[in-house]
Amino acid sequence: MQYNIGDKVRFLNDVGGGTIVKYIDKDTVAVLNEDEFEIPV
Repeated sequence: MQYNIGDKVRFLNDVGGGTIVKYIDKDTVAVLNEDEFEIPV
């Protein structure tokens, strides 16, 4: 599935979600959660 910067996502195995803010590599993106932390997913 193709993801774009600015897409809103929800975590499947955890509570919460956020907005995609950048690509880390071809298989990993950084998600900015509600607490303003960047999480690699």
